[in-house]
Amino acid sequence: MVRSISVLFVPLVIILLASAVFGAAPALPYTTPVSPRVQQELSAEWHFLASNTQDATAAAPDFDDSGWTTVSVPHTWNSRINTTQYSQAWYRSWVDLPAPAPDGRIYLIFEGVAAQAQVYLNGQLIGGHRGAYTRFVVDATVAAMPGISNLLAVQVSNASAETTDLLPSGQGTQLYNVYGGIYRPVHVLLTQAQQIDPTFYGSSGVFIRSASVTPALASLAVETHLLNAAPDATTFTVHNLVVDPAGLIVAHLQGSLTLAAGARDSLTLQGEVPQPQLWSPDAPVLYRVYTELRINGLLQDLVVERTGFRSFEHRNGAFVLNGGPIALRGVNKHQETELSAGAVSRAELIADWEALEELGVNAVRLAHYPHAALEYEQADERGILVWAENGHSNSNFATAAGRDITREMVYQNFNHPSIVFWSVGNETARNNNSWSSTLTAYADVVKQIDTSRLVVDAEAQAVVQPTNVDILFLNLYQGWYGRDSPWAFEAQAAQARYISETGAGGMISTHQPYDALMHRVNTYEPEEYQQHVLEARFQTVFVRRPADLPALFLWVFRDFGDNKYKQTNTKGLITYAGHKKDSYYLYQAFLRPAMPVLRVVGRDYFLRRATAAVKVYANAPQVQLMINGVDLGTRTNGAYLNEGQVVNNVFFWENALQEGRNEVVAQDGRGNHDTIIIYHDDDPAGSSLATNGPFASIGSPGSPATYIDRPVTEQSPFYEHDDLNNLAPLADNSFAALPPLVEGASWIARRRQSDPGYASPLTLALRPGWRATLYVMTTWAGATPPAWATAAAFADTGERGLWRDNSLNLVGYQLYRRTLGAGEQVLISAGQVDYVVLVRAEELPTATPTITPSPIPPTPTTSPVVPSPTQPLVQEHRLYLALLVR
Repeated sequence: MVRSISVLFVPLVIILLASAVFGAAPALPYTTPVSPRVQQELSAEWHFLASNTQDATAAAPDFDDSGWTTVSVPHTWNSRINTTQYSQAWYRSWVDLPAPAPDGRIYLIFEGVAAQAQVYLNGQLIGGHRGAYTRFVVDATVAAMPGISNLLAVQVSNASAETTDLLPSGQGTQLYNVYGGIYRPVHVLLTQAQQIDPTFYGSSGVFIRSASVTPALASLAVETHLLNAAPDATTFTVHNLVVDPAGLIVAHLQGSLTLAAGARDSLTLQGEVPQPQLWSPDAPVLYRVYTELRINGLLQDLVVERTGFRSFEHRNGAFVLNGGPIALRGVNKHQETELSAGAVSRAELIADWEALEELGVNAVRLAHYPHAALEYEQADERGILVWAENGHSNSNFATAAGRDITREMVYQNFNHPSIVFWSVGNETARNNNSWSSTLTAYADVVKQIDTSRLVVDAEAQAVVQPTNVDILFLNLYQGWYGRDSPWAFEAQAAQARYISETGAGGMISTHQPYDALMHRVNTYEPEEYQQHVLEARFQTVFVRRPADLPALFLWVFRDFGDNKYKQTNTKGLITYAGHKKDSYYLYQAFLRPAMPVLRVVGRDYFLRRATAAVKVYANAPQVQLMINGVDLGTRTNGAYLNEGQVVNNVFFWENALQEGRNEVVAQDGRGNHDTIIIYHDDDPAGSSLATNGPFASIGSPGSPATYIDRPVTEQSPFYEHDDLNNLAPLADNSFAALPPLVEGASWIARRRQSDPGYASPLTLALRPGWRATLYVMTTWAGATPPAWATAAAFADTGERGLWRDNSLNLVGYQLYRRTLGAGEQVLISAGQVDYVVLVRAEELPTATPTITPSPIPPTPTTSPVVPSPTQPLVQEHRLYLALLVR
């Protein structure tokens, strides 16, 4: 039975308080001792097999896994489009385990396994876990063989039928993909026999509370969970040392507790910190709490946690932080990227948080489940307030497993100052009639552990708020789902006040005129329509009704895998690959008024047939537009109308583009400018721009082809994608990473060549006085060059990598090259296969007259300058991502 002892022993605090009367007493610096606790991340290779019929003998050390795939962890066998093919898998790895101290323990820490795990060491079952998104710890001491290789085998199941009682539940409609696998890191932990308990709900075993925080004084209570794995009763002495950012001890709590052999218990010590530096988005000040466990004065264990002192409450309808109201302006975020699916790397997570900080949000809802510890740490450091969620998004009842997952969420993330909301549900009311009792059950679990934070819930409709839920948020999608105007959001939002989701889809490869905006959910989601919706949203939130909206979380930060548009939820401010959409800059313009934001809208709308308009997002008072050196005038902030309503930070020029190539430059009068190159063609058939630049002719019957004289960019589309009929996107193909051979090249834009309606031969004829190197990037078809490439004298460069097909899948490409001389012509007849022609062209020098001296009257003669042989433009090449292990 666990008992809690409360001890007050704070001599240093007393000294600091007395210094106000008797003079300053210097705080002492803390010197971190060498910890007996040793923790290392497992970096060994794993052998992996996914199957729906698993061999139970795979846990045995002598099992033959030589035919399995070799992978590294974090890993998932699923992808955005493949989430159901396999429901089970085995992971096997040989690991060297060091010997622990006498009577010490060896633990294995799994940060995340989806969704169920059984862990075996040397053939012995040593533990398991149910729940995809919370950490768990297994004691490997009995089965471990220190000093030699040990066989670690983990059986993982992602079968929905086996997860009906989990969060999320395997029954009902999933709002996101639960990617199977050991998708977060695995660690080995060695401790002494007397230890701070790492098995307490997978937490650190140390919990820091501050019931009262003011600029003058912060109360402090530190709860430490202890385990005596020694064979004899032992007296534990705990020291909690609070260290400020300068490294000085500002509080020292000390107490003792005697534990019998094999016993567990907790010790709570209380004290105060005078004049704390408060944590806030403007000043995310972090303290460290060093918890030392000593036996007879000797250090046995050391756990280091960070904390921040802040107060917050829900008062008079407002969210109040450190005594003052603060408007929460944020985003929702999943833990998912295109390259890694759910097995997101540390580097990818940090890049996401850098982009969030750059965006300027002060709050993030980590939807819809507990995220990696690294994400909460990033929020602590960057001063971003966090909504943490337990995964309850589609189940009909509260379960024992759901309660345990909720406890794990709270205990594992307890000390993060960034967390202000614990969420116990998302859109549960629409799924069942017992949603209120289910929320109440999970809210009770939270409040039994943590009474300092607010318990919240997000619903898709107005409902009666459960008594133990502090704030009821609403998900509002006016202008997206249904036929109402985006401006219908304003009245609904002002009534709801706390908005957990709102947004609209937008594909960077699908475009439409600004004066003919429309969309079809899950089938036709132009980027311009997303801009249209968010322009109205931000005007409401930041200009028209800010006082009525204490909190707003935009859905969503990054596109993610979902059963929506080509298996993707496209409502992100950035693409699945991390490419920033124009709406990112519009949100940033409102979020960061003190930072100049200037963005010419439509970089990926590079060829426009149905519109000549230009739009700019900026937070300047005025913006001037220049096109091909011609001044098109200055627009004033607040003059733009969206459905007849004024929208700030949007500037618009009708009929601005000229026929052909337009170099567009926007200037904000504050020394900032932004420029892009846009092509405009008034001919719907696409014939007027058939010849331009170095080409005398470009022939593509049935599929207009246009030379786009601007550099290609990573992650961008390359096919023509102006939808004149407002029916469906023509192509969603796009680049991923570009090899150096084609970085900065121009390209020829066509309609999607894998579409039988547009596939046609392409004829290119170079003008006299020009030469060019042509590259054809095409979907990988095998090691043997295709017949069309050989017939057109294209040589294989050896470059291989990944790009996206029309289904938004990463597929392999190959790259071919040919040099084309002045006046030469080439025919590319690849058939119904996706490809793009990239161009590096240069104009040859013209002949110049030369005067030759002579003893007779000089006669002018002309000697032509012969150009040197064409040199290869780039010799080097490198291998890009040739394989994605799923």
